Amino acid sequence: MTWLMMLALLWIVPSAWGHAPAAQTPDEINLFAFDPWSWSLLIGSALLYVRGLRRLRQRSGEIGRQRDLLLFCAGWLSLAMALGPPLDPLGGYLFSAHMLQHEILILISAPLLVLSRPGGLLLWGLPASGREGFKRLRRQRWLRATWDGLTSAQGAWLLHAAVLWGWHLPALFDASVRNDAVHALQHSSFFLSALLFWWALLQRRQAGAVLYLFTTAVHSSLLGALLSFSPTVWYSPYLETTRFFGLDPVDDQRLGGLIMWIPAGLVFLAAGLLLTARCLREPPLTEESR
Repeated sequence: MTWLMMLALLWIVPSAWGHAPAAQTPDEINLFAFDPWSWSLLIGSALLYVRGLRRLRQRSGEIGRQRDLLLFCAGWLSLAMALGPPLDPLGGYLFSAHMLQHEILILISAPLLVLSRPGGLLLWGLPASGREGFKRLRRQRWLRATWDGLTSAQGAWLLHAAVLWGWHLPALFDASVRNDAVHALQHSSFFLSALLFWWALLQRRQAGAVLYLFTTAVHSSLLGALLSFSPTVWYSPYLETTRFFGLDPVDDQRLGGLIMWIPAGLVFLAAGLLLTARCLREPPLTEESR
């Protein structure tokens, strides 16, 4: 619970202030633009983690598990790739690039960070007053009840599905491209709901986790297939901008649908197989060990 709450706090400030295209001609496109808010949060989280590593080493002489450190670095780098240039500016012009951002956040960044278990180090990176305040916050009954609901397999599955399908409604998706604040909310909700989803299934290892992975693969692949086979463009902001790159808007949408369809299905299938193998090797977690 600790590390997910820590990362959620880091993402309370809008983390990706939009990429509504301002260019009117191909010569005006700037693919090296970066958002200071998202990079401030990325750098801040890295510094907090490094500070926690240093304090752990000073206190106990240990530096934590190398595997966890490598997983955290990989997850952090994937976040930087999704939210930085050239992919983030490109997402304002190409639907397929926007989809690639979402898939990195959901399928790469979130599970890597869940597996890295950075909670203790992030907590040690805070000043003493911050750690005490965070511990008091965790003891709140209402927060614990909310947390248990969101991280149950059913709750995390429903939230992730609602976020995925809801943001792909044309009205909401168009607003996310045109409005910076809505775009920040979109990326933050994708990332945080994916963190909850993967944590509920990979760390809590609840009964039926494989079924939830399978059904998520089915419904996310279905959405990708609908986008791929649609003869019309769903999202109006891309009707004009794809021409800057010599693409037809329908072809761009089909590519975006394929990016959602195939990688998501493969990742969820692989995760289901790995989770099945782990469950066969190890006894399930008890409530006291969670």
